[in-house]
Amino acid sequence: MKFTSTIKLAWPSIRRASPICLLVWLIMMASQPLNAQKYFGIGFHLTPPVFLKNTKNPYVIVRPQIGFAYSITFKKEWTSSRKKQWYAEAGLTTQGLRYHQTNYFGDSLTIWSTSNILHAGYPSILFGFGQSLKVFKSKGWLSLGLEGSLCIVQDLGEIESASFGITNTPTVDITFPAYLRFNIGYKHDLQIYKNIIGHLQLYAALSPQKITNGRQYIRNLHSGGPATTVEGTYRVNNSELGLKFFANLSKKQAKPTLKGSTTQKITLTQKKTKYRISINSQYFRPSPAIYHIPQIDSFSVKSREIAIPQIGFFLEIPFRNHNLWSSIVHLGIGYRAATLVFKSVSNFASDGFPVAREIGVNDLGIYGICNLGISRSHLLKRQVLSQSLTCSMVIPLHKENGYLGIPLSGSDFQFPPYTDPVLEGRVDYKYGRKSLLFGVEYNPEIFFNLRSNFFLAIGLVGNYSFGWITHGRFEVLNNTSTYHGEMVQNFSKIGISLRLGLEK
Repeated sequence: MKFTSTIKLAWPSIRRASPICLLVWLIMMASQPLNAQKYFGIGFHLTPPVFLKNTKNPYVIVRPQIGFAYSITFKKEWTSSRKKQWYAEAGLTTQGLRYHQTNYFGDSLTIWSTSNILHAGYPSILFGFGQSLKVFKSKGWLSLGLEGSLCIVQDLGEIESASFGITNTPTVDITFPAYLRFNIGYKHDLQIYKNIIGHLQLYAALSPQKITNGRQYIRNLHSGGPATTVEGTYRVNNSELGLKFFANLSKKQAKPTLKGSTTQKITLTQKKTKYRISINSQYFRPSPAIYHIPQIDSFSVKSREIAIPQIGFFLEIPFRNHNLWSSIVHLGIGYRAATLVFKSVSNFASDGFPVAREIGVNDLGIYGICNLGISRSHLLKRQVLSQSLTCSMVIPLHKENGYLGIPLSGSDFQFPPYTDPVLEGRVDYKYGRKSLLFGVEYNPEIFFNLRSNFFLAIGLVGNYSFGWITHGRFEVLNNTSTYHGEMVQNFSKIGISLRLGLEK
């Protein structure tokens, strides 16, 4: 009885104790007969973009990007009440450094090159502790804690190219190897298998410290004389945003409470549907054309965002034993489009006048698209929300051979091809565009019931496809210089969708 009363009196003082005292208390808790669970976790996380002092000159552009790295951890949880847990975690984590580099060579044989530079390293020993609180009256837990890490090695020596590079010299660019972060996360309990449970955790680890820094240089190889080198610095912050998956290793597992109402499922499955057939239309913004050319101050070449339509035929067949799930087949057709915006100062063009022109890139032709995938229906108040995820295949149906041209400012009454262009080139299927593009498409929709089994569905659509659907080459020229460039365009899109159909 005396021991029990001591614990109750000590609890308020522990809540006001320092982190070191709290850690000691956690160790003492491990020896008490509480419900403890052990977990093994793997995770992937994003890290802040690397800071670079110098990122461009006329012939190279470097764009810092969000880094990508991974971790493995062991975690132990102690349940002190139905709505409260303590945890301690240890493992190995890494940090990511990434940037995108584009080089412009300025000749007709090798016009440009592009590459993604990724370094996942800086291995560190991770340890941390904190508390989790149950939220949303279900399987969700909000966790707050502190964690420290000890960097084993600064493993970046040098990443270099002819025009850009970063270096880290341990004796010069040394950083203190111990780091501290504040951790906030949300975990959701999962039933992985019959006798195996786990949870998925979304978290953010925040720190003002930098895990590495060093020197950076950028070179202009096309200045007409010796290469001009400009030096600077870089640094990488130690924060991260990630996702971890944990599996329970304990023999006696505390099973999560899997609560949830079946009202939605019963309501949606009362009506058995054999198929849905509909006409589908989309109005979306395609990927803008990208014009790769040396970044000269006296002129610029770029594109403007536009919106174009697509129409198609949609067939949806619900699964026989799971009416909330359906298989999807979609066939569609649309046309390709792009714009070109050219601007130059007055002393660049041969006639001495500034140029400001925008044209539509013509003769790109039409494309066909086929989508195969699945959809899932949900009850949303009085309407039905459907989410579909499909694989897409896009086929250009036209061997394009279009003209690119911008006349001088004084040549307003010419028809292409121009006799005195300041920009001239072609879009041609022979330059390297893909004949088949694969991608992923996501399409959430809200259904509205009409008369006689007809329905209307309104939603959003997003597609990410791999490869170029358009490829062109051009030259920007005046009396003294010629600059070679290339135009590329992806198929990816984002927009709205509309379906009108019949269900049986």
